[in-house]
Amino acid sequence: MSDHAYSTHLSQPARGTSAPNSRTQRQRILDLLLQARGREVPLPQIMAIAAQYNARIIELRRLGFNIQNRTEVQDGVRHSCYRLELGTSAVASKPTPKTTTPQPLALPLFGAALNQPAVTWRDPEMQ
Repeated sequence: MSDHAYSTHLSQPARGTSAPNSRTQRQRILDLLLQARGREVPLPQIMAIAAQYNARIIELRRLGFNIQNRTEVQDGVRHSCYRLELGTSAVASKPTPKTTTPQPLALPLFGAALNQPAVTWRDPEMQ
């Protein structure tokens, strides 16, 4: 896939994107990761592009980009870097939504009341 093919995925705003500048920041982070050609990009370089880098990386992952993170501690200092997995799996297929069993809306304390028959209240003054 060419670099342009990756850019076309960014034409749609990601779910939950509200900041008008987020798409630009997301594109710049993706461009930086693409320029690295699979090598790691240190976190300070990414932070220079976007203060909310983590939100932009989450958006890119939701768009299907396989972005890996590695953190290590050297001399008591934490260092983090990101890299984009290139190749046939660079853009992952959309995950299938998980199916969940609906849970009752009542708290466990009142759960037993859900199994009781409904009681109708009548105003004694209206009888």
